[in-house]
Amino acid sequence: LTKPQNLEVLEGEKAEFFCSVSKEAITVQWLRGDTVLEAGDKYDIISDGKKRTLVVKDSILGDAGKYTVMVGEAKATARLTVIGKLYFINVQVHILLHSLYIAHDFGVFILTEEDLRIIEPLEDIETMEKKTVTFWCKVNRLNATLKWTKNGEEITFNKRILYKIDKYKHSLIIKDCGFVDEGEYTVTAGQDKSVAELLITEAPADFIEHLRDQTVTEFDDAVFTCQLSKEKASVRWYRNGREIKEGKKYQFEKDGNLHRLIIKDCRLDDECEYSCGVDDRKSRARLFVEGMCRLNRISPGADVIFMAELNKDGVEVKWLRNNMIIVQGDKHQMMSEGKVHRLQVCEIKPRDQGEYRFIAKDKEARAKLELAGKLLALSAPRIKTGDQNLVVDVGKPLTMTVPYDAYPRAEAEWLKGEESLPTTTVDTTTDCTTFKIYEAKKSDKGRYKVILRNKHGQAEAFINVEVIDVPGPVRNLEVTETYDGEVATLTWEPPEYDGGSPITGYIIELRNRGSIKWEPTMTTGADELSAVLTDVVENEEYFFRVRAQNMVGVGKPSPATRARPSPPINLDHSDQTKSSVQLTWEPPLKDGGSPILGYIVERQEEGTDKWIRCNPKLVPALTYKVTGLKPGSSYYYRVSAENAAGVSDPAEHLKLLHQIHFSFFPVGPTMDLSAFKDGLEVIVPEPIKIRVPITGYPVPTATWSFGDQVLEEGDRVTMKTTASFAELVITPTVPDPPENVKWRNPTSKGIFLTWEPPKYDGGARIKGYLVEKSQRGTDKWEICGEPVVETKMEVTKLKEGEWYAYRVKALNRIGASKPSKPTDDIQAIDAKEIFLDVKLLAGLTVKAGTKIELPAKVTGKPEPQVTWTKADKILRPDDRITIETKPNHSTVTITDSKRSDSGTYIIEAVNSSGRATAVVEVNVLGMHVFYVYKNH
Repeated sequence: LTKPQNLEVLEGEKAEFFCSVSKEAITVQWLRGDTVLEAGDKYDIISDGKKRTLVVKDSILGDAGKYTVMVGEAKATARLTVIGKLYFINVQVHILLHSLYIAHDFGVFILTEEDLRIIEPLEDIETMEKKTVTFWCKVNRLNATLKWTKNGEEITFNKRILYKIDKYKHSLIIKDCGFVDEGEYTVTAGQDKSVAELLITEAPADFIEHLRDQTVTEFDDAVFTCQLSKEKASVRWYRNGREIKEGKKYQFEKDGNLHRLIIKDCRLDDECEYSCGVDDRKSRARLFVEGMCRLNRISPGADVIFMAELNKDGVEVKWLRNNMIIVQGDKHQMMSEGKVHRLQVCEIKPRDQGEYRFIAKDKEARAKLELAGKLLALSAPRIKTGDQNLVVDVGKPLTMTVPYDAYPRAEAEWLKGEESLPTTTVDTTTDCTTFKIYEAKKSDKGRYKVILRNKHGQAEAFINVEVIDVPGPVRNLEVTETYDGEVATLTWEPPEYDGGSPITGYIIELRNRGSIKWEPTMTTGADELSAVLTDVVENEEYFFRVRAQNMVGVGKPSPATRARPSPPINLDHSDQTKSSVQLTWEPPLKDGGSPILGYIVERQEEGTDKWIRCNPKLVPALTYKVTGLKPGSSYYYRVSAENAAGVSDPAEHLKLLHQIHFSFFPVGPTMDLSAFKDGLEVIVPEPIKIRVPITGYPVPTATWSFGDQVLEEGDRVTMKTTASFAELVITPTVPDPPENVKWRNPTSKGIFLTWEPPKYDGGARIKGYLVEKSQRGTDKWEICGEPVVETKMEVTKLKEGEWYAYRVKALNRIGASKPSKPTDDIQAIDAKEIFLDVKLLAGLTVKAGTKIELPAKVTGKPEPQVTWTKADKILRPDDRITIETKPNHSTVTITDSKRSDSGTYIIEAVNSSGRATAVVEVNVLGMHVFYVYKNH
């Protein structure tokens, strides 16, 4: 079932409602109110295929109202408006400085629908790539369709870029943002537009794959590998926290986003922690080096065998004791089998003690032989430490290490509580076992147990791990007091979770309603749960939030403070009877920072002081029918909005007379100007808003004028006329662009700019100026630092040799103007000198009728542009004057000179490095010639 359209017809004409159904055989019912309509003298009901039509014949004013079409439980509604034919109205409102008066003029009544407009504009957004952002605005009409554009081109919607409509709210959702999404976004509602900018910052590089522990044999190479999220990320490598440099020992490799550290020819003292760092992130792992030979302690008289294994066979090797070469014999027997080499020392005696060395080309291994009371003893594991207590920050790596003695080597089982842990991050050697957590989480907190077993027994060790984090958000943040609009007092309660570490203080942040950026404004100690802010500006609307901090860092922010909403707007009525009325309104312009929960409708009978609530529960919609009214009585109505912070002030009162015999006969227009008897005062830059209560049937039209000029709707002026009021709103707007942007003193690092203020400030004081630059070859404009108050600025941090254009925007309370006309491209280079050398010595005097010749030498880099002037007028060639300008030279020649040629001639040379001028005084008189020169 499709919805029929609302209709407007003149009295006496027929009205036709159309709808369609899914199947031709379906029967529909048409209703007006609760009455089922039937075909006859008043109505025609037509079925044509899937099309269904209701015809209201010879419409009269009493036919106006709601019509419903039903199919089973499904229904759709449309409204009929009937306009009287022969009625005239006579309302015209003139606005003076402090008073209003009425003038009458006649015209034909015209009923027009309010133009579609934006009541809550878009706001600028700054986000990080890969995030999701939402631009949203609100309009004054339900379920309208708006046009979205980016940089002037209409946006195509897809799975990544979505357009969502929720009653009055329209949202543009952009998922997985990239730099391609940066730009200026515009939403168009009828003739109304709102513009906002999306700025995207680069996300920091992070680790996709972390380093892993490596175990190598002595003299082998070790390779640590990690993978980052960005190819262009720059990494640093560390050994035990100290940065290492590339060389013979350490080699760095990069393959796309893979980074490798190669440690050449590992020795036992290379065994330690290695890490890779990018920005403030690190990945850590440990290197374990197993020696080719071990320290041997044996009893005298026994034999001992040293064994070494190479990665190649057929290699010539040598054995040494205390740096003396060992020779094959009864005492020492050397054997080589492929890659395995052995030295057997027979019947050990005290003189056989010492350091034994195995040498294979440029590789070697060492071991000591000492006499002891016994051979390696078979033993159960023995833990070499007591219980450990470890503390780690959330997100940081943690390695738990338990050293032990055992022979043969033990096997390790790690548990948390009674649950066995995975073996993927367990590493057990002959003397210790480790368990690694790459990124600690809160759930990793607890008591860990390791069980070491071999065939001779077992041992246990315990490690208590405390995982600390930044604190949670503070609770119950409130603005408890404001004073003179310039002081705000905040209170709060500590967070439920302190992160496992004591709170060290609190950070208070604020945000202006027109901004998306939170700024820290104050800090307090750990025991201070309130703050008094004195640097807020009167009449500005702020949101506040608080973060707790501990030794780990700054925690998540609290929910922002909420304010009560502003009153609902445009309270109106319809379907008025002697005992009921249907009220409608529009949402508040400001929701106070939290969603509107609903509305409260109240009435007051004229002559009483008591306001009575009409709805027991909050009204979620923007309309409510008030019933139970006394016929013949007059009532005032008002509506308030409620959010989490409280109830708003009520909307402006609406007064209605509920007549016993409600009539559709024409009633002459009246207006109530009592609210303006003392004039109207408005504080800039608040909008001028004039709402005049009116009566009359049909609804009158209103004409507004200022002085003798009739006002028309436009970007700043909106008008609205309903059955109960006529309204005029004049809002400030953004300023005009600044003008006449000039530059001087360019260098390789900066340039000085000046400009003139805009001709029109938008109805609000200019707060400052925003300077932008654009590098040649790109379409992107970058902001040059913070806004400035004066009409000048020195731009710095330019790239030497690059060309830039510059433009300026003016700022008032409403926002930024359109940019000024950009400058020409200017190269960022240190100034080259410019030279001007006029050949005449001190001036020139000639006899009338003779030729005047003024030569000058002009040099500079870049090539200067030359201009000749006389008496503030630029000299131009004609039948007597010629100007010849060549590289490094310019000459003015005047033939058949006259007395009027006398005067001051100025030559000016200008390039991007500056300007130079010279002055020549010329006299045309008599027989004598006199030269005068002035250099500037």
